[in-house]
Amino acid sequence: MEQTVDLSSLNEKARKAMAEVQLLPGETILRIWEGEGFFLGVSPMAKAISKLMRFMAFITCGHIRVYMLVTNMRIVIAESNYQNCGAVGYRAIKTVALGSLLEASIRRDTQCCCLHTRFLQFQTKTEDFTVVVKKLKDEDLKDYLDFLGRVMVNNAQGAQGQQ
Repeated sequence: MEQTVDLSSLNEKARKAMAEVQLLPGETILRIWEGEGFFLGVSPMAKAISKLMRFMAFITCGHIRVYMLVTNMRIVIAESNYQNCGAVGYRAIKTVALGSLLEASIRRDTQCCCLHTRFLQFQTKTEDFTVVVKKLKDEDLKDYLDFLGRVMVNNAQGAQGQQ
């Protein structure tokens, strides 16, 4: 049996970003990852600019938050972006059925021997998604691949059973 994640166990920022996510009847959250909303690139200069943007957003009471959660029925990408004390902002929620998942991958880029960037990527029948993650270890990346790999195997077995 898969371990589930309770929304009440998430921090306040994560709960606010996913306030508009409505779980379907019988749906449970299995995994959740926090993305890096200020990502501009893997080069040292791009990382420095993104740190500056993060600081400017902080002093103007703004934020960019990205969360990717996987339930037993779908994948949900929740993004919250507010700038300048809430004068400008949006929330976006995108859902993808687990049955449309075709491919999952991870990527780790390194610049200057010590600046690491980790990516979670997946492809569906209609679109490619990339989420840059922060505070994620290599073991967590392996868990991501293992988890979505099992989903794809279940999808393939279900497709064979229908033929």
